[in-house]
Amino acid sequence: MTADSLRFYDYEEEYFVFGDTKVDLGLEDVMYITGLPIDGKQISGIGPEDPIETIVNHLSINLGEANDLLLPSNKGKKSHDISLTRLKVKFESIVVTEENVNSHVKAYILFLLGNVLFSTSSFDGVSAIYLPFLEVLDIDNYAWGAVVLATLKVSMNKVRKGNKTLTGFAYLLMVFAFERFKCLRKIFDFTIPSQFPLMLGWANLTNENLRKRSLMPNMATCYDKLREMTN
Repeated sequence: MTADSLRFYDYEEEYFVFGDTKVDLGLEDVMYITGLPIDGKQISGIGPEDPIETIVNHLSINLGEANDLLLPSNKGKKSHDISLTRLKVKFESIVVTEENVNSHVKAYILFLLGNVLFSTSSFDGVSAIYLPFLEVLDIDNYAWGAVVLATLKVSMNKVRKGNKTLTGFAYLLMVFAFERFKCLRKIFDFTIPSQFPLMLGWANLTNENLRKRSLMPNMATCYDKLREMTN
């Protein structure tokens, strides 16, 4: 259904177009769906010149261990992506102490970010650029919702231009579609959950209904209903 909705996405204007109707996925949608802050300190998208040094400083491991966490480089460029699998294995093997608990917390949050909010095309990577923003006493002061939206829209633009894989928090787009398009809710016989953040209510609802695969409507049906909105 996510892929079907992207057929109506104008990547130049960055909103959905259904005939004369324009529908934007905006910051308020992100806030209500995810509960993440949409204002606050900026999370820079500029990667560190030396990702290994960043990993060493924030995860309290040595240079060799930091290098082992990185995924292979792409086209000769130094990779900034940490393998989620290697990160998990590494920190499962390190005993938590009073001295290293902060590093464990950062590793755990980074693991969640890579698996949920900032998925990559490899499905096993997360950028080291997020590490400086994961200090426990400061993490809530950043506009995480804004960077989630920006990351997802960049990926949506790339998919509309030919990329096959939608990265970032794709689940946000699915909840947005159910929230905004009554025709899709009718297909699945869904009512809008009232739980906040909205994705929790939708997670419970979709898990209960969509796991019954024999009851899932054909995705072509979803596309046809969306297309009818353009008429």
